[in-house]
Amino acid sequence: MVIEFGPFVADTNRRELLKYGKRLRLRAQPFDILVALIERAGEIVTREELRRRLWSDRTFVEFEIGLNSAVSRLRDVLGDTPRTPCLIETVPKQGYRFVGSVSLKVKREIEATLPHQQSSEAHQAYLKGHHLIKRHTPPNAQRGLEYFSEAIRLDRNDALNYHGAALYYLLATLMGELPPWQALPQAEDFISRGMQLKEDSAMLQNTLAMLHMYQWRWKEAESAFHRAIMLEPANPHVRMMYSNFCSWCGRHDDALRQAQMGIDLDLLDPMTNFHFVKNAYYARRYQQAVERGRAAIELTRDFPYTRWYVSWSLIELGNKEGAWSLANEARALGGRQPTTEGHFGYVAGASGHETEAREVLRELEARSERGYFPALAIAWTHLALGQTEACLARLRQAVLQKEPYLPSIAVSPACDPLRARSEFTEIIRQIGSVSV
Repeated sequence: MVIEFGPFVADTNRRELLKYGKRLRLRAQPFDILVALIERAGEIVTREELRRRLWSDRTFVEFEIGLNSAVSRLRDVLGDTPRTPCLIETVPKQGYRFVGSVSLKVKREIEATLPHQQSSEAHQAYLKGHHLIKRHTPPNAQRGLEYFSEAIRLDRNDALNYHGAALYYLLATLMGELPPWQALPQAEDFISRGMQLKEDSAMLQNTLAMLHMYQWRWKEAESAFHRAIMLEPANPHVRMMYSNFCSWCGRHDDALRQAQMGIDLDLLDPMTNFHFVKNAYYARRYQQAVERGRAAIELTRDFPYTRWYVSWSLIELGNKEGAWSLANEARALGGRQPTTEGHFGYVAGASGHETEAREVLRELEARSERGYFPALAIAWTHLALGQTEACLARLRQAVLQKEPYLPSIAVSPACDPLRARSEFTEIIRQIGSVSV
């Protein structure tokens, strides 16, 4: 029997556990406990039942020690914790309950439809694409799309490959490289093709939720996020993206709680740390954003994006030169993407480097005259320079362009000087209700 739950596959015949196709080291007793719990998913399996099944010839003392140790090892491998369980819940004085979503199959679909070697090559291409796209730079994202396209060519029946391709188009419009009216329909098409193969894919549901969030379809986004969490409660990507949604909705405690869960599930992923820092900034917990951000920067020195929200937090704390220094580091590492150039223009103006801010503004406005350019990026620089009317005009343009990052202005501390203006209130109204 093959059991699928989230990114994991447990093969009871081969007695092996895999995550995203990679075999994990798990001893016999923890594996047997996992199977026993999954067989009765959602029900309490008592400690006595586990004793009879696994320790029938052991003394009670050996069983108590052995079971506690085996469950602890199992949780370590699954990335689960007893305090915030996503897969294995402890029922005090009774036993344990499996709370994840389970799919039982006689044979994995990918093995039933493709030769093993071709299937493996497709999955390797997907993994390469996923690794590259997490770097969040245009060249890496483009290379990631090439790998996802290769994965689809090799295996048209693996839903994850379509999730990867959709992710590229979402990222391209977030970076300002492609206009939303071009990129978002492309993303929607790939998601739809993936959904036809595997509607119960947490990664596809998560990508669908991101799409709806960037389309300002708030209730549909919330629904898709909840479905993704139900399918894979221990998926760090789902937790970190849902944290961003909660943050934009003004549910800051929920946002930080979800972001922390993402970090707990994958401490070394730069994106999980980035989202916590960003959400802490939106929650106006600036010192927390700075402290967590500096620790995250030490983990991934070449990842630029965390620096942006640390620098914005430093602005609010009055450390303008610290913010300016970090912004220059981020710009050098990440290149001059449209969206992040707006971040740089804001920090330049807000930290007192007006000459540099005006130079950025001239460059951004010139780029916008040559073709599509995210108006929000230009609005940030106008805002930092105190050019309120020009800022509001660019925000109105961003509404017309349906820019995916625009809803962040509802919670961004940088926009506090605009909140008394009726024009700003109208812009927020046009984005739609984010209090779902």
